[in-house]
Amino acid sequence: MGSQDTPVASLRIELARSGLSLQAEFGDSIVDVLEAAGLEIEWNCGAGICGSCIVPVLAGRPLHHDSILDAEEQASGRVMTPCVSWASTDTLVLDL
Repeated sequence: MGSQDTPVASLRIELARSGLSLQAEFGDSIVDVLEAAGLEIEWNCGAGICGSCIVPVLAGRPLHHDSILDAEEQASGRVMTPCVSWASTDTLVLDL
C-alpha cells in the first residue's frame, strides 16, 4: 500500500453497485478503465475542471489532481474526479 501522498502502481477498482472489480495501472485514466468495462460515466473535460465525472468513494484514498473539488472535499476522501485522479491505496471502492 502506498503512503498518504504516493500513487500506487497498480489499482483495483471495486464498483459497489455493479459488483465489478477492475484493474488499472498507473497512467491509466480511471474513466477510461470504467468505460472499457462497459460502464457509462458522465464526463466532459477530462482535465478535472468541470466536475461532471465526480463519483462517491466508499473506501480507499484518492489522490486528487483536479481543480474543481475544494480542500474540504478533497480531504474528506468521499468523492473524486476519476478523469484525472488516482489513489494512494491498492483499492478504491466507488459507488457505481
